[in-house]
Order: sequence, then structure tokens, then C-alpha cells
Amino acid sequence: MIVEFSISGDIFYYEIDDDVAKDLKNLQGEFSEMLNNIKGTHPFREYHEIVEENKSISFAGYINVFGVEDFLDWISVEKCNRKIGNKIHNQDCLYNPDLKLNF
Repeated sequence: MIVEFSISGDIFYYEIDDDVAKDLKNLQGEFSEMLNNIKGTHPFREYHEIVEENKSISFAGYINVFGVEDFLDWISVEKCNRKIGNKIHNQDCLYNPDLKLNF
């Protein structure tokens, strides 16, 4: 199944195994929940500070940082124990995806 992923305005296409693709929306929810439960240092988290012009810090803390590959790798490793799909590298072609997911 061809799946279109949109993240921060960028669009990526992947061919995902049908048995997994049909459950991607639920898996996206589980992935989001997992991200929300991570504390401290983790590969999906980075520490950031926002320093204002007057040198005051308006935000200091960890934020979640991930991409489509991270999401698909998480499914492959944590949920399916196998590779579930491949990126379609010819992004210039027009595709009619079977499913669209936004992050």
C-alpha cells in the first residue's frame, strides 16, 4: 500500500506492507503516547532553550524530535519484528496514495 506522510510541510511516500498499513493510524496514536511518556534523555528527545533578545530564557526543556523513518523503525522493531516497507525514492512522481498521515 502506498502511504503519504506529511511532517512539517515535507511529504514522503512509502510502500508499506498492507497488514501494517491498515493499522497505521492506531500505531501513530501508540507512537505519540510512547513519545509523551519518555522522560529525560532519549534518542527521540533533545534539550532546547529559547533565549529571548533580553537574554531571558522563555523555555528550557526536552522536546520530541523524530521523523517518518523513526516512526516506521519503531513499528518494525517494537510491533512487527520485521521490516515493514520501503521509501519510494522517486519523490518527483505523482502518486495516488492509499493513505495519508500527518505528523
